[in-house]
Amino acid sequence: MLLFERRAGQGFNIAGIASVKVSEVRSGNRVKIAVEAPRHVQILRDEVTPNQDAAISRYAAIRIFYIEDDDGFAELLDTAFALLGVGSVTRRASAEEGLEYLAGAASTGDEPTLVLVDHHLPGRSGEAVVSGIRETEALRRLPVVMLSGADDQETIDRCFDAGANAFMRKPDDFSGMMTTLEGLLSFWTDPARRG
Repeated sequence: MLLFERRAGQGFNIAGIASVKVSEVRSGNRVKIAVEAPRHVQILRDEVTPNQDAAISRYAAIRIFYIEDDDGFAELLDTAFALLGVGSVTRRASAEEGLEYLAGAASTGDEPTLVLVDHHLPGRSGEAVVSGIRETEALRRLPVVMLSGADDQETIDRCFDAGANAFMRKPDDFSGMMTTLEGLLSFWTDPARRG
């Protein structure tokens, strides 16, 4: 439910994705609103959903796997990947579950296109997970991105030393997350890199 002042020109931004503005105040406590959103978002009467036409685009065949213990951040990742049109997204909440999933995917030849690993996981660090991935022959070449709220040089160096291909500081807002994830997808899913 959206509540805002009934005044023409009054508006707000929704998670950096869409903007809503009162375009006309009508009688009976009704307002006419205008909604603007990028082409990859389809606005329906009661919800914002991925635009299926745009989703059948460059990321539809991409398979993302990520390990993240924070349910709130995981929900934001899932929403961002859906809005970007990613074909398949799988999550595990612990290092052990993540490594088990990847081992199973490797045994069936169904490895993900890109792996994201949270740096701070309960029980076992993200660095240890990345090291485990690099020690498994079938997974060794998977692109792995380390996610962290920290961005000090020591943490970044340890992630690269463990075998991460890239380091992503967790964005502070959803708009930043969309921009960062789109850049990651564009870079790591380029067919020239997969060759």
